[in-house]
Amino acid sequence: NGMGKPQPGWKYYWLVGGCYIYSTHIENLDIRNNIFSADYPFEIGYTYRFRPEDFKEKNISIVYNLIYPVNEVKGTIYLAKWAKDTVLTTTGSFAVQGDPQFVDPAHGDFRLKKSSPAIDAGDPDPAWNDPDGSRNDMGAVPLHPVKKVLWWKDNFPPRIVNGKPEW
Repeated sequence: NGMGKPQPGWKYYWLVGGCYIYSTHIENLDIRNNIFSADYPFEIGYTYRFRPEDFKEKNISIVYNLIYPVNEVKGTIYLAKWAKDTVLTTTGSFAVQGDPQFVDPAHGDFRLKKSSPAIDAGDPDPAWNDPDGSRNDMGAVPLHPVKKVLWWKDNFPPRIVNGKPEW
């Protein structure tokens, strides 16, 4: 996600950002309840070819995501070597800005510490509630997951059976 040493003469590493909406042909996109952390030089970006009304007309929603660090980029970013595109950044609506406080990200443990600002901070609609019935946590792993197994450490990607991951 944009981390790494750039090649000589490059300003950024070859692939940048956490989420990059490059195509203007995308419709019905919902980016919700995620954690975007330690991506460089932006967490969420989109091509300059989007018109201001495109997000509403194409039903593109970017809501209730944790952003860390907050995008420090001033103006636009030109991706000359890879996409040949100018990128604008956004945090979307109802963003939480702060350190997600993962348990041990260096070793692949992206569970949230109890002090994480992502706890109970996702979309408040009850349809999104965590398995324990509480308001959902942002990110892939709720504070109290139903399974205590870190499936991504041993069985990645998970096998999908009838539309559901097989743990």
